[in-house]
This record gives sequence, C-alpha cells and structure tokens, in this order.
Amino acid sequence: MKRSFCLIIQPLLAAVLSMPSAIEAQTLCNPLPFLNLNTDPASAGRGNTNLATEGDANSGFANPAKLPWLVNENNEPQTMFAVNYRTFNGAYLASAIITHADASNEGNDFFLGARWLNGGSATVASNNGNDLRDFTLEGGATKVIGGNWSTALVFKVIRSSIIPGLASSGNNTVTATANALAGDLSFSYNGKDERNQGLTFGFALKNVGVPLFYDDKHTKLFLPSDIGAGLAYTAVSGNSRQFVIAVDIHKSLAPQTPHTAAEIAQYQKISYGMFQSGSAFTYGLGAEYKLPFSSSTQNAFTIRAGYIIDSMDALYSGFTAGAGLCISNITINMAYFWVPSVSTSPYGNTFQFGISKSIR
Repeated sequence: MKRSFCLIIQPLLAAVLSMPSAIEAQTLCNPLPFLNLNTDPASAGRGNTNLATEGDANSGFANPAKLPWLVNENNEPQTMFAVNYRTFNGAYLASAIITHADASNEGNDFFLGARWLNGGSATVASNNGNDLRDFTLEGGATKVIGGNWSTALVFKVIRSSIIPGLASSGNNTVTATANALAGDLSFSYNGKDERNQGLTFGFALKNVGVPLFYDDKHTKLFLPSDIGAGLAYTAVSGNSRQFVIAVDIHKSLAPQTPHTAAEIAQYQKISYGMFQSGSAFTYGLGAEYKLPFSSSTQNAFTIRAGYIIDSMDALYSGFTAGAGLCISNITINMAYFWVPSVSTSPYGNTFQFGISKSIR
C-alpha cells in the first residue's frame, strides 16, 4: 500500500494552487495519507493487526464490526473514550473517539471519531515545500446479522488543505482545499468460547468515495481506498492470561501515486479510482501477551510485537513493539516502529501514545 507523503509534480501544482508558472517543481502531498496510517497504539505495537483482534475503544477506526463481541467482566453496556497521538519527522497525527458498546449481543453499537494531521516539515521535499492539513469526522454503527457474524457501516466527512510554503509564493500563501465524503463497510466473525478463547475473523472495505479536487476541477486525487482481511487466534490459560497471534492482509484499491509527467497525465485520465492499484499489498503479523495482575481481568499488563511488509514502499516495512497497562477503567498504550532497511524513512523510529477510559 503506497503511503509516501509527497510526490513531485511539475506544472500541476502551479495550476492547483494558482502559483506562478515559473515554478518548475513543487511538492503535492498525497491526499489524506492519515486514513491509512494507524493511530491506535495497541494494534500498532502488534504489526498493525486490527481487523480481527478483540474490540476496544479505537475499533471504530479499524473495524467497528468487532464491537458486539467486546468483553467486560459484568457484560454491561459501556461507553469508552480514547485519544491518541503519533509524531514522525516533523508531523503529528492525532485522533479522538467515543464508542458505545451495547453488550446486548444484538450489535446496537456506535461510535463517533475524528482524526487530524498536521503535515509540518514531513511534507517538505524542497525549499518550495507545502504544508498539509487533513481532518475527518466519522461515525458508524454495528449490527449482529446472525450467529457469530456482525457488520458495520461508517460514514466520513473529509477536509484536506494544502498550504504553500512562503518560499514558493512570496508573501501570498494561497491555500488549496478539498472536501469529500467516504464510507467503510466491515464484517466480523467471533468464534470464541465462554473463556474468550478461539478464532476470530475480520474484513473491511475502507475509504470508498469521490476523488478530491483542490480548488481545480481539472485536477483530481483519489482517496486511498483499501480492502483488507484479518485472522486472529486467542489462547487463554487457567488464570486468564491471554496470548494472541494475528495476521492482516491489505490490498490498496486506489491508483498508484504518479511520479513522472507521463504518469501524472495517465492518472488524470482515470475516471474511476477503484481497483487500479496493481499489486500493492501490505501484510501485518503480530502477537500479544496479556498478564492480569489482580483478581480483576481488567487490571493487566500487555506486551506486543509485530512486523509489517509493504510490497510497494520499503519506507513502511519494519518491526513494531508496544506495551499497555490497564488499571480499573483506564488503559494506557504505547508503540514503537523501526524501519531497519531505510534510515531516512519518515515513519521509522517513531512512537505512538494513547489513553482510553471506560465509563459504565
């Protein structure tokens, strides 16, 4: 899955941002990269595996269809709130989400969340770089559709802005903005027994919507549509210790990011962006060990590890590690991502942090 922040476009950006034609090369940032960047530090620590693993406060961003299977000690409805923060190479990505799990086994669950990206210096490819500001407001609901299966539908309102650098346009900083609507469709299968042990499966079709037009109806950029499937197995010992192993596979559906003038011209001729990505796959493999330290299974320490392989982008292939601590109704998670093969990766050697609270 191509996740590079920026691409070099020569005369195109001058048209998009109404800048002087003398500018021979500028940086146009890939639209909404944060929609495919994981803001959840728990799943980030185990190789971005989040389609089939147990639901939590951040499930709405990955696969809200997992919410009907959310486990709590008293099997009561609960409302959860989470905030997450990730920084890399001068940029930061933040999210906030509120989730309600009904616990009725009928799947009357819902969430409302927001994500925002401040591109900072991560979007600057030259002295004439541009800054990226992305924001999305999203909400969705789930429903059990029979037996151990559930489904969820998510709607997103998206706003993206490209702010030109002062060096590229003198003192006149003209901001190009784009708005779009998108949606997700996901499914979940829960094969766990009463001990919370067993096999789970998840599927998601994400970011399906209309292209973005940055104040120029002749220049379009497609949303990063994605289809993914995940499988996880949870083993439980006699004292409620859990070991989870999971694998996720994602296939990008959007056209590949153009880099040359010929590729840009071909990109603009595409009328419909779905299923135009070729062989862009991403694989995630992760494991998690959860150790309760009191009579309450909600009080636990968790360690995580994983590996990510991106077939199209070595900048996003590497090792992950993470840890979590849950005390009463408060959970703190951290994750670290290391890219060994590319020392200049904007994603490598980065930390994520998140905190969530359950209100019953």
